[in-house]
Amino acid sequence: MAQIMDIDSAREFMKEAMGKISVAELYRICQDMEVKSRYFQETLAPQRLPDLDEKALYSLLRQIFSVRRKARRLIETHGAEQLVAWMNDLLYGSGEVHQRLERFCGQVTAVEETLRFDLGSELLHFTHPKQHWLWTRWIWDPRNKTGALPLVLVEEYDLEAGGIGATYLRLGEAL
Repeated sequence: MAQIMDIDSAREFMKEAMGKISVAELYRICQDMEVKSRYFQETLAPQRLPDLDEKALYSLLRQIFSVRRKARRLIETHGAEQLVAWMNDLLYGSGEVHQRLERFCGQVTAVEETLRFDLGSELLHFTHPKQHWLWTRWIWDPRNKTGALPLVLVEEYDLEAGGIGATYLRLGEAL
């Protein structure tokens, strides 16, 4: 496979980013992410997820920055039971992960598309952080063609892939 990452740009990007945050702050962020991941892993474990009630679902959705303010709308529009079923399919259903993410994002119509892949990706990543990479709009927003990832990739690498699932796979190659 050809080189995807522009190493010099990535170094420069990291140098700039690290100049804006202290080691202590970075450590705290890492700890917060570990706590969030443990919460997702416990709450969304296969034996617990089917029994998730509306209150617990609301608390979980409030942990996801991009949909935090839309948690109530998601539950009111789709119903807690349906959202839990879709989440169960996303995390543990049949098919490849990109197919499950595409299916999930097609079902969760109460929020705009960019929030759907933020939601789906966070559920995947924080529940199974070693298996699934994180994809949020700040990493790559296909609608606006913005995000941090294109800044560190070789110019020839195209993140466009025709669909949420295919784009998720392209991002995984790059990450």
